[in-house]
Amino acid sequence: MNKLIASGVLNSYEIEIEVELIKGKLIINEPILQPDLDYHLKNAEPIGGTYYPPENTLLAAYNVLNSNFFDVGSNVNIKVIGELEKIPSKENIIY
Repeated sequence: MNKLIASGVLNSYEIEIEVELIKGKLIINEPILQPDLDYHLKNAEPIGGTYYPPENTLLAAYNVLNSNFFDVGSNVNIKVIGELEKIPSKENIIY
């Protein structure tokens, strides 16, 4: 089972959430926050300025949780259970 456990401040409250890939869809353990996660996944910033991970991957969720899901300035901690997808690369080139 691959999933992310993230903690940070959201709407001024310290929370901990879990995001899991189930049947090709990223599901958050707090259903009320699912629309927020879906919105941020659709509008995610690229990783490293150039790579947009596929929307329904744990790598995409990690990117969103780490960059813009929680309040600005929040100290975000993310624990990865399992493995994230790899960023594509070629010899001497990293996207």
